[in-house]
Formats: sequence, C-alpha cells, structure tokens
Amino acid sequence: QAVTLPTNSPQDPLRVLVTGSERRGNSSLTLARMEAGTLEAGSLLQLVPPVAESGVQSIEVNGIEVKQAEAGEVVAMRLLGGQPSIGHVLCTSEEPLRAAAKFKAQLKLIEGAADQAPVITTGFRCILHLHQVTEECEVSKIIEAVDPRTKKKEASPKVIRAPAVALCVLLICSGREVPLD
Repeated sequence: QAVTLPTNSPQDPLRVLVTGSERRGNSSLTLARMEAGTLEAGSLLQLVPPVAESGVQSIEVNGIEVKQAEAGEVVAMRLLGGQPSIGHVLCTSEEPLRAAAKFKAQLKLIEGAADQAPVITTGFRCILHLHQVTEECEVSKIIEAVDPRTKKKEASPKVIRAPAVALCVLLICSGREVPLD
C-alpha cells in the first residue's frame, strides 16, 4: 500500500520546525526546516511551546542571507527574544499552533514477526517520535479500533492487536507539552 506524503505549501500557515542551533562567532543561529508558509526577515513569531515571542533578525538558506524562505527549505536564523530548542515550532500569532501534553492520536499497528505482534491496552507506555521531539507517553484511553481487513469498528476496546487502526488518547509522561497541528 503506497503512502502519500503531504506537500509543503508557501500559502499554508507558517510552520518552522527547529532542528538545532549553531554558534558563529559571538552569535547563535537557530537551524530549522520550513514545514509550511513563507518566512520573512523582520517577522515577529510565536514560539510553541512555551508561548513566547521571537523576532527574526536574519535568514540564511544554503549559507546565503536571504529576505525570505519558503516551505521545504532548510534555514539558519538569527532570532531576538525567546530562544527555541530542538522540537519547538515557530508560527505566526495570527495562526497559532497549539501545544498539549494530552491529545488524541491515530495509531496504526502493523503485523511484524509472529512473536512480536504489538498488543496495546490502556496504560501501555511507548516512545513518541513527533518531528524532532522524542518523549515517553502512555495510552490513557482507547476510543475506538478498526480492523483494516474487515473494516469492523469496535468502540472502547480493552485490547487492540495488529493489524489495526486505533484512535487513542496519549499522555506525555513528563508533562511537557509538544507542538501539535
């Protein structure tokens, strides 16, 4: 079964994913990937999480200073104000991104080796990899599960086994919020 990848569009709300930082001389650059939208030097952006403001002093693409960057580009930025860390997202205050420590997520369980078939119940702990964020999380509730072979839907199952697609409530164990779109 083929997976279609989302397309990055300069017309979508601005989403800049922070991937790292770098020191150059006496200044610090924030390294990021443009997920969506258009970023312009001089913009005032919102840092998620926490909600703080950062001003974009300058933007570099491939080591060349530019006035703007578009979705799909990897950028280095000089920021004023809140300094982000890996996993944070920059967006505009007009179209903010939310962050949460508890959220609904769709999980797709796939069949592996016979002795390693995933079985999930409420209380199951796992590692969440969301863009650049890696956090331990717990399945706090299983809302529903669908068997992709039969299309049979089961509400509030006690146990789900592969293959299945499940709608669950995940809770970040550390209590830290992660950016969600």
